[in-house]
Amino acid sequence: MIPTMPLALFLLAFLPQFPESAVATERAAEAAPFVGYALERRPLPQAARTLSRVARPSIAWDAVGTRSFLVGVEDGAFEAWVWPWQVLHDARLSYRAAKSDAFVELGRSAEAIEVRPDATTITYSSADARVELRAFCPDDEPVAFLWLALDVDAPGTLRVSFRPRLQPQWPAAVGGVAGRFDARFGAFVLSEPSARVAALVGSPWAARGSAGAQYDLADGTLRFECDVNPARAKREWLPIAIVATDGAGAPQRAEELYARALRSAAALAERHAIAWNVRAASFPIADVVPELDDAFFWNAVSLRQGLVRSAELGDGVVAGYGPAGATSQRPGFAWFFSGDVGWNARGFLDANLSDVLATGLDFARRHQRADGKLPHEVVLSAHLCDWFARYPFAYIHGDTTGLWIHACRELVQRTGDRAFLDRSWSAIVAAYRWIRAQDGDGDGLPDNALAGMGASEVGALRAKLATDVHLASASAVALADVAELAALRGDDALAAEARLAAERARTRLATGFWDSERGELAHALLADGSVSKERTPWPAEAVFLRLVDGEHALATMRALGGDDVTTPWGVRFLSRHSAAYDPKGYNEGAVWPFLTGIAALGDFETGRADEGWAKLVATARLSTSEALGRTPEVLSGARARSLDAAVPHQLFSSAAVVAPLVSGVFGYEADALAGRIVLRPSVPAVLEGRRITLRRLAFGAEKVDVELHAHDGVVDADVRVYDGLIATEFAPKVELRPRRGRAGDVRVRSR
Repeated sequence: MIPTMPLALFLLAFLPQFPESAVATERAAEAAPFVGYALERRPLPQAARTLSRVARPSIAWDAVGTRSFLVGVEDGAFEAWVWPWQVLHDARLSYRAAKSDAFVELGRSAEAIEVRPDATTITYSSADARVELRAFCPDDEPVAFLWLALDVDAPGTLRVSFRPRLQPQWPAAVGGVAGRFDARFGAFVLSEPSARVAALVGSPWAARGSAGAQYDLADGTLRFECDVNPARAKREWLPIAIVATDGAGAPQRAEELYARALRSAAALAERHAIAWNVRAASFPIADVVPELDDAFFWNAVSLRQGLVRSAELGDGVVAGYGPAGATSQRPGFAWFFSGDVGWNARGFLDANLSDVLATGLDFARRHQRADGKLPHEVVLSAHLCDWFARYPFAYIHGDTTGLWIHACRELVQRTGDRAFLDRSWSAIVAAYRWIRAQDGDGDGLPDNALAGMGASEVGALRAKLATDVHLASASAVALADVAELAALRGDDALAAEARLAAERARTRLATGFWDSERGELAHALLADGSVSKERTPWPAEAVFLRLVDGEHALATMRALGGDDVTTPWGVRFLSRHSAAYDPKGYNEGAVWPFLTGIAALGDFETGRADEGWAKLVATARLSTSEALGRTPEVLSGARARSLDAAVPHQLFSSAAVVAPLVSGVFGYEADALAGRIVLRPSVPAVLEGRRITLRRLAFGAEKVDVELHAHDGVVDADVRVYDGLIATEFAPKVELRPRRGRAGDVRVRSR
């Protein structure tokens, strides 16, 4: 309840709770640390690629680092995170010319947006000012930066307003927030009663700030103003820094961090830009069609942006990024999702991001439960809220364990990294034992009731469920993976045991899920022994993983290609013929780019190259349809538009562009341990007669260029091998097995 005493007395009552406020007078007497500060407006290193277009209302933008995150809309407000803390929300920039009466919000005059891998720039243009806002989050420090280049004809004032939040990522929380303007730093110092966490938001240009409060009400807004001199603005960036620290001595360490970050701002920006140029140079280069080539690059960038560093939990990989707003404390899915790491494994490998994949897999292994189950999700605030003991979400999914094993096997095969296998082996064996223990009915497959969630988290598809096809597929392929890995390690007994278990699981999946009445794989086995009559794209996973083949695989993909499931912008989670269909239903009819990618891989696997290509191109186009350079989580099943609650930057949607091109169209399968490359291309008719190329594909420590030429029903392949830029004598065994057309000439040479 709001107290009945006067507000001033109410605020004064909280003064003793904030130890940092007691020394405010003493600090004000200290010398300002930014006297003579200047951040010159010199250009940063040229980016590997950029995307640009006119600004659009209500469309999200973001800037992502391993320690911080900015997100907003192109024509409005933004919020800032320094992991795991949401520092502020509803931040807005306004400008007032000297002779004007009122401040005008810059968002109203948003003109253009440009996205680089390392930064996002929004340009605002009005009669009084042209402002370029460059947002970036360097990996070297826990800071989020906004740099403003102001071109003005006369003096004016820039106002920065925001609502302080200073709350950790869900479900943890802290008490009330204090905010006061410290003129020494030109910044608001934000803290809370225990002084466990502190943040600074400000600029060396700030001349004054509004009065803070010891306890901000829900709609409390803080403001600081910067006097803009045209000559200075022409020479210098106006930087805004947002920092946060927690733990012992947080207020002092936050001040030190703020000063250090601003003093080294130019170096941080340059290192960040160069680092991204180096990363970009490591991605494969697609030369197929321009639209798809660009989408491949930007979705590889998105996959790399999933890496997040946590001093408390260790480094890991998050699922996606979006705004939390004023109350949710959920920045999209920006916390550690081991299930998504497993889903995205092929995408990480196809983008040459095996190091990121290994980081995600290692994180899951470190948090493996004693019985062998792997965590599905771990929030970045887990150390603040006893996540594993008090909340049910960490191990709620049953599919994650199988996906994790499969990703481990794919990583070892593609990279030849035996050290990874050695450090992961005991966890793999424990995970294998856990999967087998979840088979309550003895049919060789885990039961959802014992294992946990699989394909669906909510909705009608969970009714009367015994085992869904996703849980079955992830588990069956994992059993086969353990057999392969055990043989590699010389454990013949376990290899034989796992091989028998895998064959039994595969047989049960291929026969038990077959709906002879409809002529397709079913979504699930039901508790009464029947199969579900609901049509979903999930059976495509069994096809893509080669757990089902031949006519049953082809018939399944044909069924999923009908317009009840497949739209021009992707595949629906549930057929529109279902009584439970809802075009905006998360698990009941919305279009998921992630599932579109799985369906595309199923199409390519069965030689339906034209259908797979259509799905791949549809997903690729999403990279520029909304948030620029990002692929959204989920769209309406009725129209090509993201749901209002969709995460605008979702990693498993990005994998749905990368993997279908490399593993689908090119059919690239590398076994570094065996020194073998198998090419199983599935080239659509639209590309016949062209020479299409993927350069710099990873093959162990080597790089491989693959050129395909499909013509007259024949596919020729040219494979060039090199180590970085140096030709190598290494010559892998290359097998060409087209899934569409006949094998033609194969040429293998050093580059």
